[in-house]
Amino acid sequence: WSSPSDLIPMRTRHRSSAAPLALSYAALIVYASLSPFTGWRLPTELPWFGFGHLPWNPWWWTPFDLVANLLGYMPLGALVFFALVRSERHVGWSALWAALAGTLLSLSLESLQNLLPQRVPSSLDLALNTAGTLLGPLVLVLFAAPARAEQELGLQPSAATVGKYEKLEFAIRCP
Repeated sequence: WSSPSDLIPMRTRHRSSAAPLALSYAALIVYASLSPFTGWRLPTELPWFGFGHLPWNPWWWTPFDLVANLLGYMPLGALVFFALVRSERHVGWSALWAALAGTLLSLSLESLQNLLPQRVPSSLDLALNTAGTLLGPLVLVLFAAPARAEQELGLQPSAATVGKYEKLEFAIRCP
């Protein structure tokens, strides 16, 4: 043996690109949420961190903003979910942790936007980002559910559901 660590049995882990992709996507969200990175200042009228200070009714909402906030966090939820499932975590707990990670990231970024005069924090953004993070794993689970149910019931699965299930299984197992 070459080192003492060789004597310690290691739990075999599946290698996956989901965790690095999730971190990369989170970095992209940070960049998009805090750009431009100039003009930082301490807020004078509001506390700078937390949920209660974020306004609900800003006049600058557009349909694009609503959809972008919802859909923008879906890949993050899906990637964190994939990473946790690949490390042999339970599907339900993986979805919960993915949602929590997206919610905490969104809360942090919305709070940090208070420090940037060109950015506008919003409770609606936080709610939509959280919903998007929840939808990512939910869509993946619902995507695979019909084929999984047919398999468990011993039914002959349809070609469409087998194809969907195989694609999801491939995505989860593929590095």
